[in-house]
Amino acid sequence: MPDSTDQVTPRSLSAADRLALGALVLLYVSAGLDLLPAGTVAVNMLLVIGLHRIVS
Repeated sequence: MPDSTDQVTPRSLSAADRLALGALVLLYVSAGLDLLPAGTVAVNMLLVIGLHRIVS
């Protein structure tokens, strides 16, 4: 099976990036369960910052 080197795997992320990704997942799940208000500016800003960090 060929190993694709351009895919992002958990091993290729640094510890800080994994922590940020975990926090984003928790925020998303919490917002989905109405534990946090999903429309708040703070949550949206964290999502944008986290996604930008992961992509870049």
